[in-house]
Amino acid sequence: MKEYMKNKAEGLRQFVVLDETWIFKDGTVGRSCQDSDKKSVKKTKVGGARYIHGEMNEANFLYWFEHRLLPNLAEPSTIVMDNASYHSTVVNKMPTTASKKADIQEWLTKNGIQFDDTLLKTQLLSIVRLNMPQPVYKADGLAEEHGSCVLRLPPYHCIFNPIEHIWGITKSYYRDHVGTGGTSTEKSIAMWKEAGFRESDT
Repeated sequence: MKEYMKNKAEGLRQFVVLDETWIFKDGTVGRSCQDSDKKSVKKTKVGGARYIHGEMNEANFLYWFEHRLLPNLAEPSTIVMDNASYHSTVVNKMPTTASKKADIQEWLTKNGIQFDDTLLKTQLLSIVRLNMPQPVYKADGLAEEHGSCVLRLPPYHCIFNPIEHIWGITKSYYRDHVGTGGTSTEKSIAMWKEAGFRESDT
């Protein structure tokens, strides 16, 4: 968290914190401190259908980030987010074992790394690993164009994200009041709004 403390001490930018969540129809709490992948969801009880406002993926997130968030920031900001895969789209993506030999050679050439054309694919990948660059994230570049910067939380450190605490309080209220069984979609959505408005007023 050194970078966080440095940004806070400098006081040059306001902090903007991002997070996404979902609810289950009958009140299951879904939680992830790492990202929003389904594999990270912890279910505390059977909850029925999973509701989410639109499907969050790389394309949707980057569109929202570039066209909705950044133009509406009143001043340069430090944008805090977790390590969800769609937050971390890499521009300088490295070749993998699934890459074709020609693509690996192209990557090496593009990055100014010398290699012998007679090398096997596995040998070329060894050279790639020896010259592994620091990842360059697309969201970071977009933020910099607006004078802002991105600060990613360490994995599984959602305690540093205040929105996570708000989600927890709101979901607890929702779970305690929504009921189970024959809950309709309309009732679930209305109760979620009630939970959100209630917490925003406290």
